[in-house]
Amino acid sequence: MTKLKDEDDFQTDHLEKLAEEDVDLTEPEAVDDIESLKEEKNSLQDRLLRSFADLENTRKRGERDRREAEEYGGSRLAKDMLAVYDNLRRAVDVVTEEQRESSKAVIEGIELTLKELIHVFGKHGIEPILPDVGDKFDPQEHQAMFEGDVEMERTPDNLYIHAGKITLRLGESQELQSIRAEQEVCFEQPGRVAKANRASFDEISQTILLEGGAEVQSGKFHLQGTSINLYLDVNKGVAQGANKAPIQMTILGAQSPSIFKCK
Repeated sequence: MTKLKDEDDFQTDHLEKLAEEDVDLTEPEAVDDIESLKEEKNSLQDRLLRSFADLENTRKRGERDRREAEEYGGSRLAKDMLAVYDNLRRAVDVVTEEQRESSKAVIEGIELTLKELIHVFGKHGIEPILPDVGDKFDPQEHQAMFEGDVEMERTPDNLYIHAGKITLRLGESQELQSIRAEQEVCFEQPGRVAKANRASFDEISQTILLEGGAEVQSGKFHLQGTSINLYLDVNKGVAQGANKAPIQMTILGAQSPSIFKCK
C-alpha cells in the first residue's frame, strides 16, 4: 500500500507542476500560418494606404490641372492673337483723314474689329497697355521690342540673332530673362547655326525653342522639324522638354560646309 501511495503522490505532483508551467501546446505549422496571415494582413494594409495616397494625389493633380486650364488654357492662343491686335492697332494709327473720308466703311470695319478683339481679351483678363513716350519702363508690365531688320548679340554665348522682330523681357533689376524673336529668325553660335519662324531664348532654363520650319546645323548633324528645343550651351545639344515634335536628323560629312548662314 505504501508503494502505491507513493506512486500516486508522484503522479499528482507531476501533474500539478505541468499545470503550473506555461506550456505552448500550439503546433509549429499553426504558428507559421499565423505569422503568414499577419504578414499578408500588413502587406494588404500597406497597399491599401498607398492606394489611398495615390488616389488623393491624383485628385489634387486633377484639381490643379483644372485650375491651370481655366486660368492659362487660352494663354497660348491669346499670345498668338496679340500679333493680330498689333497689326489692327497699327492700321488704325496710320490712317489719315483723307483715307478715312475715301474709305470710311473699311476704316470703321477695322476699328469695330479692333474694339471687339479688345472686348474678347477683356473677358479673359487681358487689358491693353499703351505707354506714352517718356513713361518710365516698368518690367512688370512692359517689354522692350525692336522691329525691322533687327540684329542682336548675346555675349555670354557669342550668340548672334537676326530677325524681323525681337522682344526682350526684363526682370525687376533690369536683368534679361527671355528673348523672343519672330519673322524669319536666324541665329549663330560657334559650331551651330539655326533658323525658324519664331524662337524663344529662356535665360532661366538656358534653352532655345525653335518653332515653325525649324532647322539646325550643329557640327556634322542637320536637324529639321516643326519644333526643336535646344540648350543654349552648344555642347549639350537638344533639350528634353514637354515638346514631343518629331525631329528628322541627317548626319553630314565631317567637313561639310554650312547649309545656310545668318550673317
